[in-house]
Amino acid sequence: IEDLWESGDSQSLAGDTLPGLTSHVRGLKGKLAESWTLFGRWQALELPARAPPLWDDAVLALCGYALSSNQLGMAFFIYDAFQCILRTGEAFGLCKADFCLSAGNRRAIINLGETKTSRRKHLQSESVITDDSFAIALFLLVTEELQPGDPILNLSDPRMRREFAALCKLCGLSADYKPYSLRRGGATHFFQMT
Repeated sequence: IEDLWESGDSQSLAGDTLPGLTSHVRGLKGKLAESWTLFGRWQALELPARAPPLWDDAVLALCGYALSSNQLGMAFFIYDAFQCILRTGEAFGLCKADFCLSAGNRRAIINLGETKTSRRKHLQSESVITDDSFAIALFLLVTEELQPGDPILNLSDPRMRREFAALCKLCGLSADYKPYSLRRGGATHFFQMT
């Protein structure tokens, strides 16, 4: 832990290292008390950087830039994560088959599968419903040529994050905005509207 601190590694690496050692090296369980204490001090000194919430106009600008550069999946990912208040992993993992449209395409049920919440509460799967016409129009545009099992955002996680950062830069937004800013912003927007 001292070495990670001295070399400037991330706090999360230290937080992953301790339980990893305990679970994979026999005889270490209960014997890393000093390391856990050091890690606790590190956490107290270095507060986590929270993703600030994005607002609706910024989200529309990000979608506009994504659409203008033919990044249809990214535009949908951005708007859907904001509008439906989805966690980054939930929005990132969606495929065409996860959507069920009503007659007339006025409403969509989005199957999220097993989520963080469903695992905690021992539920089988979760879903959200949207009647946002722009979200449904984007979905239809993006999935026009996709097969049911195809991912909507056909990018690796690191590439998605790089492209999101590039879109934020194009919009003149700070590098503090992360994909999770979409969920925070969506929740904030919903609260303000209702």
